[in-house]
Amino acid sequence: MWRHCWYFFRGKTPVIRGGCLQCGGCCRYITLMYEGKMIRSRWQFDRICKKDPVFRRFVVAENAFMKNLVFRCNLLSEEGTCLDYENRPQLCKDYPTRHMVYYGGAPSAHCGFYIAETTSFARILKKTIRANRKKERKGS
Repeated sequence: MWRHCWYFFRGKTPVIRGGCLQCGGCCRYITLMYEGKMIRSRWQFDRICKKDPVFRRFVVAENAFMKNLVFRCNLLSEEGTCLDYENRPQLCKDYPTRHMVYYGGAPSAHCGFYIAETTSFARILKKTIRANRKKERKGS
């Protein structure tokens, strides 16, 4: 979550740009969240699978990326497309997300998505209000 602070203090917001190239990279190497928290252990993942069957499509691919488990999807074809595209979970439909960026993740280099930055609306609004107040004071 340190990246969230980094963006905040710089007055920036990460913006997801680009589009899906159907390379399957996000399905081969993905970190998962459940109820707002990253999945960090196999024991935790097993418990989640019992509660929420949607997660059963994923298997642990690696032990840790920044202390989080890394997963891959079992329903990925050889060509890199989803074998259950019509019924894919919401987390797949929403990929990539700002949360991913805040937790240190990013789309792979081969992905059509990329992370850009923009100045946050709040920062622009504050600057505009200050500038207008200065003008009003000078005009009075």
